[in-house]
Amino acid sequence: MPGKSLPVTVLMISRLVYSMNWYNLSPALIQISTEYDVTVNVAGLIFAFFLLGAGLFQVPAGILAARIGSRTNCIIGLSMMAVTGFASIFTNSFITLLVLRFLSGTGAAFYFSSAVAVLNDIYPEKLGLMMGYYNAAFDIGGGIGIFGFTPVTVVLGLKWNEIIQAILSAISAASLLVFIPKSEHIGNFEPGVLRKRIMNWKIWTLAIAFSGFWSTTYVFSEYMKTYASFTGLPTYYAGALGSSVLFFGVLGSFFSGRMKPENFIRSAVLMVVILAVSVIWIPFLGLPGMWASALIVGMLTVSISSLEYSTVVFIENDRRYVALNSGLFNSIQILLGFAVVFSFTYILEAGFLVAWIVIGIIPCVTIPVVLLYLKEIRASGIEILTGGKKIS
Repeated sequence: MPGKSLPVTVLMISRLVYSMNWYNLSPALIQISTEYDVTVNVAGLIFAFFLLGAGLFQVPAGILAARIGSRTNCIIGLSMMAVTGFASIFTNSFITLLVLRFLSGTGAAFYFSSAVAVLNDIYPEKLGLMMGYYNAAFDIGGGIGIFGFTPVTVVLGLKWNEIIQAILSAISAASLLVFIPKSEHIGNFEPGVLRKRIMNWKIWTLAIAFSGFWSTTYVFSEYMKTYASFTGLPTYYAGALGSSVLFFGVLGSFFSGRMKPENFIRSAVLMVVILAVSVIWIPFLGLPGMWASALIVGMLTVSISSLEYSTVVFIENDRRYVALNSGLFNSIQILLGFAVVFSFTYILEAGFLVAWIVIGIIPCVTIPVVLLYLKEIRASGIEILTGGKKIS
């Protein structure tokens, strides 16, 4: 439709830049270890603390979005990521770096669910397809964060890695301010309505079920480059392999947008099982197995994410609370994922063989919880998966 192309493009670019903040320090783990005098395993805590901030503030960000608008929340989030990025170049303390990564994760919390709501405001009639593109943009940005920032870190150093990312985040925040229209779906809300949504058992069930998938794919993406280097591959080749996990995700965007709503959850569960197997086989199949895993995990991650978040949006019938629902869902996933990512730094002490097997099993442990959701759908005849409930 006329007038939608530019704001959607600007939003997708901001999504791409936002995702770089998740991964731009992945190729810098060894440099962080050296500059801050910590082991590589301890350096990996920067990922866990980013997740902690992102997980804790999803729901508060969703509540604020209902009051001030999702567009404003997105701008706040990217601005926080820019500020923390600039601040990180002045610290020589690893503890301070962890605090700044926590605050950057807080900015991510403000951006993510609110950006989903903005996308729904612009294109509610094609949300499934748009979610596919939205998640593909995340993977492209994440891939650039690993592959593009590998030479930046090697040639220019850790500080320039952080400076460049901060500048891009600031530009993206300004672009949202200029090109994204203000939402009409804002205003006061009743505390009782808020509590009802926060205690929505459908959101909790879906989030817990897919939390294993989320944490596994995050660990996979963050550590694949490090693992490739560990196996003896040259730095730039390892960077290419690590980033390919995210670049392959673009292929997954074409599948999720063409699936019928009634098949969303069933298809996602099957994909989770295939993804888990693809992670477990990494230590046993050598370099071809690593590339195959990168392809499969990359594709399925975007497809699964698009399906689960589209379902979460379909649950809500008031656009003011789309950001809150998405934020609650993301918060549960990320906080459970934080426990996995934090534990992974210690599991890794046993070696990558054990670590990949453990991290591959986790999604299979959590995904059966979604069966509770499917049973309720059949019993109550909720319209979410029978025709795609309209968002008002």
